[in-house]
Amino acid sequence: MNSLKSKFIMIALTLVLIPLLITNLFQISRAEDVCGRYGGEEFILLLPGVDADVAYAVLDRLHEALRKTPVISGRHVTVSVGIGEYPEHARNLKALYALTDAALYQAKHEGRNRTIRVVQS
Repeated sequence: MNSLKSKFIMIALTLVLIPLLITNLFQISRAEDVCGRYGGEEFILLLPGVDADVAYAVLDRLHEALRKTPVISGRHVTVSVGIGEYPEHARNLKALYALTDAALYQAKHEGRNRTIRVVQS
């Protein structure tokens, strides 16, 4: 049963949720932005020339768009987001990814469906 449930979840994720999320990511992004899937259920959105405040506003629009789009039985897709800024938060992209990923997991831990910025150290 657990295997069947896992397959159903992956099918639902692949057929419904991922296209919905990608569609909304493309709608809020600019031509010069890069967005795509970065692992199982993680996506990355690179916003060249944008600071963390503007990125936060862009992702707030994503949260709002997803709130307005019911998927199944009135339920909505939610996203947890980590925001990091290069080179303000890290000296290299690997370190920036690690910090941003930590902010993402903090968002999940704090109740999901929220955006957390990397805290400058």
